[in-house]
Amino acid sequence: MVVKNGRASWKLRINYPEWGRYLIRVSDLSGGSTGQAHAAGSLFYIDWPGWAGRGKGEGGGSAVMLSMSADKEKYAVGESVRVSFPSNKEGRAYVTVERAGRVLREEWIEAKDGNTVYEFKATADMAPNVYVHASFVQPHLQTANDLPIRLYGVVPVMVEDAATRLVPVIAAPAAMEPMKKATIKVSEKGGKAMTYTLAVVDEGLLGITRYATPDPWNEFYKKEASLLASFDLYKDVAGAYSGKLQTLLSIGGSEFSDGGGTRKISRFPPVVQYLGPFQLGRGAQASHEVELGAYVGAVRFMVVAGTKEGAYGRAETEVPVRSELMAYLTAPRVLGPGEKVTVPVSLLGFMGKDAQATVTLKVEGAATIVGRDSKTVNFPVEGEQETSFQLNVADKVGSVRLSVEAIGPGGRVSRQRIDIQVRSPAVPVTSVTETLLAGKASGTIEAGLPGIAGSNEAWLEMSLVPPIDLSGRLSYLLGYPHGCGEQTVSKAFPQLFLADAMNLTPEQAEAARVNVASGVTRMAGFQTTSGGFVFWPGSYEESPWLSAYVTHFLVMAKRQGFTVPDTLLDPALAYLKTQSSAWNAQADFAKSEQAYRLYVLALAGKPDIASMNRFMEYGPHPAAALYQVAAAYALASLRDRAQSILREAPADVKRYAGIERVYGSELRDRAIVLDAFNVLGDQARGLPLFKRIAEDLSSSKGWSTQDLSYALIASLPYMKQAARGSASVRYSYDGGSGTVALSKAMARVPLTASAGLLPVTLINDGTTPVYARLVATGTPKPGEEQSRSQGLTLNARYLDASEAVVDPGKLAFGSDLIVEIAVRNTSGDQLSDTALTFRTPSGWELANLRIGRSGDDDASAPSLYDYQDTRDDRVMTYFGLKTGETKRFRFYVNKTYEGDFFLPAIIAEAMYAPGVLAVIPGKRLSAPPVPSRVNPNSRGQRP
Repeated sequence: MVVKNGRASWKLRINYPEWGRYLIRVSDLSGGSTGQAHAAGSLFYIDWPGWAGRGKGEGGGSAVMLSMSADKEKYAVGESVRVSFPSNKEGRAYVTVERAGRVLREEWIEAKDGNTVYEFKATADMAPNVYVHASFVQPHLQTANDLPIRLYGVVPVMVEDAATRLVPVIAAPAAMEPMKKATIKVSEKGGKAMTYTLAVVDEGLLGITRYATPDPWNEFYKKEASLLASFDLYKDVAGAYSGKLQTLLSIGGSEFSDGGGTRKISRFPPVVQYLGPFQLGRGAQASHEVELGAYVGAVRFMVVAGTKEGAYGRAETEVPVRSELMAYLTAPRVLGPGEKVTVPVSLLGFMGKDAQATVTLKVEGAATIVGRDSKTVNFPVEGEQETSFQLNVADKVGSVRLSVEAIGPGGRVSRQRIDIQVRSPAVPVTSVTETLLAGKASGTIEAGLPGIAGSNEAWLEMSLVPPIDLSGRLSYLLGYPHGCGEQTVSKAFPQLFLADAMNLTPEQAEAARVNVASGVTRMAGFQTTSGGFVFWPGSYEESPWLSAYVTHFLVMAKRQGFTVPDTLLDPALAYLKTQSSAWNAQADFAKSEQAYRLYVLALAGKPDIASMNRFMEYGPHPAAALYQVAAAYALASLRDRAQSILREAPADVKRYAGIERVYGSELRDRAIVLDAFNVLGDQARGLPLFKRIAEDLSSSKGWSTQDLSYALIASLPYMKQAARGSASVRYSYDGGSGTVALSKAMARVPLTASAGLLPVTLINDGTTPVYARLVATGTPKPGEEQSRSQGLTLNARYLDASEAVVDPGKLAFGSDLIVEIAVRNTSGDQLSDTALTFRTPSGWELANLRIGRSGDDDASAPSLYDYQDTRDDRVMTYFGLKTGETKRFRFYVNKTYEGDFFLPAIIAEAMYAPGVLAVIPGKRLSAPPVPSRVNPNSRGQRP
């Protein structure tokens, strides 16, 4: 079949007298984007007239099944229920009425020729449903049909008790006005007492997800399963039957309702209010005052009610929110330092012909109004009028609050307020200054703040052991813009061990706790049904190394007292056990994966001794793998075996074939060895490794998130063991002063930072030398990036709607624009995890389309990327590149706002090869010409 616009048709003919239950199965022969054929199926029933073919959707699926049906889909309490089934007058039927495993009625009945009807009254104890079971027994050796002597059938009967339903009533005004209170009344149609909640929500928000008011009655009185189990040998003992036995075929699944695309586009701030719960007495009516603020549009009032006796109900009503004078402004989602923007203000006036309104704009924060802040708008006729204001954004980051007020005749007033973030599109930069402060000595340490005002942060680090640049490296991890499975874990994992190496304030401890808990929660989105973990949400192929890494994080988080659901951790450990038992490989990177699996299983208290023994037979091994397996033996209480491995293990790590496939480097593998020494309690052998790792972390060299995270995972616990002595250091600077007591390996003090130079005076009151570091992180002014092409090349083209090349700065605002970016791999190696970041200027709106495909109208075309993250002002695309390969991606934007904006730099980077990147520097775009008809609506210096 050929599928067009998601639909296909196929003619099916079933010849008489064939009937029964059929399965239709549809397979995608192209294999889709994953290369694996997808199939879906549906079970349906085909019936013919006459008692022999009567299925009614419940029976007829097997030759031994009795086809039964009820005369109605639902019955009220007190109504007569009629259940029929085919029969002959010589037979008898044993009928049982059951609910939740409890038999309510049972009796033998005489059958009739052709069809037998069993009748009974529906009672309250039958709600929400009962099952009618019937065993029909025919005479032995009868010749009227070739069916078995005994046929069995069951049919559900839905029963509704009116006493379990509540009918809340909402009395709301026909329309509401913004900034004014309105009274909403709630009652029950029949005067019943009830407990209820009242929610008031913007219809635009509800339309996004096609939200329907929940009906608790449907949940508490939904269809119950039959719990009656019956067994017999009738058909085996007295089996006068000449037909062919069949089996029933059923397919699991679920259904969902489609709201029909009820989303309503709204340019206004959303409204979400939740009131209650409230108690309503019998025959009473409750009143509630609601004020929506500066909102225009429509809201939905929703009531969900219940009683302790088990009655439930819901009600909802939609109310428009409008006024005779309404003002609303639109502005970019973000702004940049030093930019200029025109902010349009639209007014809707229904105040009569030739009315006037005064519009005033107020600005709070990092921006100023150019020209007048108040204007008069005339309404020659009722309807919509527009005006605008000019803003200059200051050269600093922060936020801007815009408040518009319109005042019309007769005291009519309309207000609206929005907040806009002011952020620099440049890449954050970190600078580090360090010194060794001898005992009983003093000195000054000074750092230049690298960012513009409002973007800088600074920390004073003091350490009793060689420093690891904790502030700079941790800041880089937390601020890393990408978020695959590895990077998500790498941001959270080191924070498990912060308290090992330093004293945390309650605020710092809480921040670390929240970050770790968030990391644990997010891992569920990366886990597959097999228990392994994928690089990007929605992928299907588990990553062996990543699965071990995530499980390592979950195991250690649980050890530290965090809540890790068993439904998350148990399948992950089972996946590692399955993989370790099936492992059989010779490649060095595969040996590293296996060693990591075995180590994590041992950490979790589930060592796989057999797989560990088998692993040791597949030598030679990478050095880090040997140390991890030795630690696994030690954790399994086999320390003699661990020591014998350590005696033969090499002293240092070396690169091996495929190290990039496990996100590795020499730094990461040294950290693995140090982590093993932490487990083994061998502090002496860990010291040279720790010093080497500290040197790498304190250098200006860039490292991947995996390198940094594992280095901190190993270093922080080691620092806890290695720290000796104590110290007391006083510090002072323009922002204040204080004393730091070092009772642990290090201390980290946040400093107030503005711009320029930051000098700090230090006095060591003790005799122990202290390593002191001043770490400053900030975002520089945009446009200072340097063009770079190291292993990657970038080329960007800007096209209009006709695909002609244009200058993005000269194209009129209101125009549509296509941005085409080409990325080429010139590194000489295959790159598997490349990230392309395209940011839009503040005045551009990004279209969130499924783009970056080769032939978007061809659903079978392979995707150019592995994952794409579209946000308000940027698109981040992740993909692989073969050696010498070029990929082109298209992004669709609209130049929505008039003004002078900055076009941010375009960056491509190999996420796990930090030296491979390309940068197209940003540039300022001058204000484009105004059309005749306006549309109303480098990685920098790595830490």
